[in-house]
Amino acid sequence: MQYVSATSIGLFEQTNAGYGEIWYELGGRRSMSRVTTAEGVLETIYSVAGVAAPKESEDDIFRGHPLAVAPIGGSFIFYGLWPAITLAGAFFLRRSLA
Repeated sequence: MQYVSATSIGLFEQTNAGYGEIWYELGGRRSMSRVTTAEGVLETIYSVAGVAAPKESEDDIFRGHPLAVAPIGGSFIFYGLWPAITLAGAFFLRRSLA
């Protein structure tokens, strides 16, 4: 089978009507979804299985980044210690090569 682009470049063109579909089937029940996130996939699986999703507790939620609290001494490390170590390393490296 040969597909021909409907546009001149074909960029982002879907040649198959079922492109991206994910079919779930269990016990005679079927469901289609295009969602690929963990939450979306689990929701579809639970609905096809006819099972209620378990309740999530607040402890299980990943809060992500940046840190929820301010780093203590972060500015000292970033603006003081890091440059001092870099300069000292450059000094000793240059001295050992000379």
